[in-house]
Amino acid sequence: AKGLSDAFFAGNQGVSVAMHITDGNYNISSGYISVQSPVERIEHPYDGLLKVIAHRGFWKSKTAGEAQNSLAALRAAEAASIWGCEVDIWETSDNILLVNHDGAINGAQIEISPYSTFKDHVLANGETIPTFEQYLTVFKNECHNLVLIVEIKPHSGVQKTVSATRAAIDMIRKMGLEDRVEYISFSKVA
Repeated sequence: AKGLSDAFFAGNQGVSVAMHITDGNYNISSGYISVQSPVERIEHPYDGLLKVIAHRGFWKSKTAGEAQNSLAALRAAEAASIWGCEVDIWETSDNILLVNHDGAINGAQIEISPYSTFKDHVLANGETIPTFEQYLTVFKNECHNLVLIVEIKPHSGVQKTVSATRAAIDMIRKMGLEDRVEYISFSKVA
């Protein structure tokens, strides 16, 4: 319901966390919060039990323009006071980390194509697809309250997955962001 306040999250162990949610419609069930329409701000007293993570950024916000993994979706997650923002990364054939959920863009496989194939790809909100370096720069300079959850996508081979993992970790270290980033992957070697 629009302007819903004091919504409760019921976890498997009967945990309840009060939240105040403005400007959006929500379904809350079985431990999941499903956004049914754009949200502008979620306020919650963080007590260690609930962490709200914007999956692929807060892309359903008005300001992000429905563009997943966009810089606007990252900024919208920060503006909404969400705890974390998940981002997906792939490594191109010329070793550029690219922010995208799927392994292909317009039929071109990211891991076997050079960055030049994708650099002019326009997202739903008009932004060009960001590199991971561009994404981290915005995160470092503009997002001071978020935790970044980096999903290293499983590439087709072990070497490429390890290369993407090392490149991501090195870039995060060089930017001094180690204490603000967590990692996830469906690969056993990442």
